[in-house]
Amino acid sequence: MITVIDNNIIFFKKKNSFKEEKRKLFKNTFNFFISIYLNGKIKTVGYELVINATLIFIKINSSKALSIIRHSCAHLLAHSLINIYKDIKLSVGPVIKNGFYYDFFSNVKLSFSDLKKIEKKMFGLTKKQFEIIRVNVNKDAANILFKHNKYKKEIIDNISENSIISIYEQDDFSDLCRGPHLPNVSFLKFFKLIKISGAYWKNNNKNEMLYRIYGTAWESKRNLHKYVNKINNLKECDHRVLGKHLNLFDFYKHSPGVVFWNKNGWNIYTSIKEFIKKTLEKFNYFEVNTPVLTGSFLFKKSGHIDKFIDNMFICNIKNNINVLKPMNCPCHIELFNNFYKKSYKNLPFRIAEFGMCFRNELSGSLHGLMRLKNFTQDDGHIFCSDYHLENEIINFIHLLKNVYYKFGFNIFKLVLSKKPIDISDNLDIWYKAEKILENVIKKLKINYSVSNDGAFYGPKLEFSLRDKFNRIWQCGTIQVDFFTAKNLNAKYVDHKGFLQTPIILHRAILGSIERFIGILIENGSGYLPLCLTPIHFILIYISNKYLFYVKNIYNIIKNKYNVTIYFGNERLEYKIKHCILKKIPYIIIIGNKEYTSKTITLRDNKTNFVKNISLKNFLKEFNFKGD
Repeated sequence: MITVIDNNIIFFKKKNSFKEEKRKLFKNTFNFFISIYLNGKIKTVGYELVINATLIFIKINSSKALSIIRHSCAHLLAHSLINIYKDIKLSVGPVIKNGFYYDFFSNVKLSFSDLKKIEKKMFGLTKKQFEIIRVNVNKDAANILFKHNKYKKEIIDNISENSIISIYEQDDFSDLCRGPHLPNVSFLKFFKLIKISGAYWKNNNKNEMLYRIYGTAWESKRNLHKYVNKINNLKECDHRVLGKHLNLFDFYKHSPGVVFWNKNGWNIYTSIKEFIKKTLEKFNYFEVNTPVLTGSFLFKKSGHIDKFIDNMFICNIKNNINVLKPMNCPCHIELFNNFYKKSYKNLPFRIAEFGMCFRNELSGSLHGLMRLKNFTQDDGHIFCSDYHLENEIINFIHLLKNVYYKFGFNIFKLVLSKKPIDISDNLDIWYKAEKILENVIKKLKINYSVSNDGAFYGPKLEFSLRDKFNRIWQCGTIQVDFFTAKNLNAKYVDHKGFLQTPIILHRAILGSIERFIGILIENGSGYLPLCLTPIHFILIYISNKYLFYVKNIYNIIKNKYNVTIYFGNERLEYKIKHCILKKIPYIIIIGNKEYTSKTITLRDNKTNFVKNISLKNFLKEFNFKGD
């Protein structure tokens, strides 16, 4: 028997499929169901039922259907590609957040303009109502079917000899896939192709470059339009476009993964850095600086090379192996070992660095300020004993909140990342560290979730922000490390005169300063928090006869605000439009009315609100420079 979600019980022959039983149970609503949960696992139409199974039917308009819809849409994209471009070789097409992509090789040069033609073909195929069929074959049969596709053959070669391989077919198209899929391509109604880019086969830059087409698919027209509108808004707020337009920074093809700062952009960077410096001083940190290029021995001994060598820049200089540092912690331990009094009386010992770090990121993963090869990590380490741990973690969370609040954010999400599943050594130490972090969270009454993504040297707390597009950005972290100090022989003398190994708290506030600037730009659609804005006010005058009054206002407010004068003979409408495009938050307009009444007209460009105000009241109302 099988138990259905509404507790109906039916008896059937052993070989009955879900498709047959679905027809019996729901004769009038057959076409609304696309798949099942069979004993807790999602299965495709046609999957053979087992005796004593529990079924939950999935409707096409259910949120649970999204991954199935997107999976089938990836196959529909691939089916369309081979119909249009006969020479292509398909590789893989997984489901990703909010959509899917498919990677493929083609000798034909493709661009964004080709997506419209491909999408049209996809819609054309859905009208033909091809049934999607799952076929199970052995490895030999799969190799014969895909004998002309080296990417599929490489996937098949990595499957064990006696495995059953599932293949999904629709008309003359076949693809390797675990599934599940929709029962018919006609269910695919609400999708859009959104991007084409390059990607290395298996994300390995030693392999050949493939095309990658991204798409999105939804269960309703409303949700598709909602997501497409969000994408369009994000394009308008893209920090890479705004950074260039506002003359903040730029990127160049000859130097991928590094940023070139212009004056205003560098002022934003240094303003953030200076604020954090002052905050760190209040929390009793010492700022340090360590070399960019170090001997590899330090990172070998700390364990980082064994774990991260593929993401590190290794330099052979006159037969000496050096690394461009990917993180600061081994260097900070070296400082602790060689320069500071190592007594329990000096603990907790807090050091911080705005460290220039290098990571050998794949070119396909680079994304403006959000993902760089060379970035600044606002890194810090606290050397302490068991006794200090809870208070130090609590103090760091207070520090974190101060910084986030300054820039218009609150902690939106907190994750306690516990021991990774593959770690089986030193379990007592791991559980002890996890308990300490859990106690802190409970003391502060912060909601949190749990994952198994701890670092190789200890558990951590991860702090995330949410922007206006509801995107989550993990920025801050604090990690409890019982192991690295021991690996690098860091010691202190306890109150009884015995040598002890300190516990290290690794912590970062923003993570990467560059990335945080990217988040700020996109969150404000180019408008930055006022404490970072290069120009707070711009003075616009309607006629040269008011210039003396304009300059008088400028001299009064220049010491309190970042202010400039728009010198130009353009029409007022043009001047206002120019200032809006340059994301200057406020315009002060001076004309005859303002001149005669000794007032100003203030325009808020973010809200389009305009008001006339006396200079005295204006100075009282606006007080944000240096906030």
